[in-house]
Amino acid sequence: MSPSIHSPCAANPSASCAVRGDTAGTGRPHAPPPAPRSGLARSASVLAVLALSLTLGACASRPTHQQLGTAAGAVVGGATGSVLFGSTLGTVAGAAAGAVVGNELSRKPRR
Repeated sequence: MSPSIHSPCAANPSASCAVRGDTAGTGRPHAPPPAPRSGLARSASVLAVLALSLTLGACASRPTHQQLGTAAGAVVGGATGSVLFGSTLGTVAGAAAGAVVGNELSRKPRR
């Protein structure tokens, strides 16, 4: 890879550039630009942030034992769904199933 014309290495061959192609003087070549996110990934991120914002906004008081159980179940279920299925749909389905299980397990037993 040859240095660009505006590079300090190209302008002054005696300059000590640690890596050829270094135009910022950092000693490493420029990183490639990040890959653009797909529309589905961006939409999922926006929906997740919106849902989290609404959820946190609804918790104006201290959460109950059942709410904590539901949230913990959703987190564990979402992580499990992501690992097992590796897709957004698997994560969402796992979170939903985990929330139901967490809610049921944290209910007070009926007498």
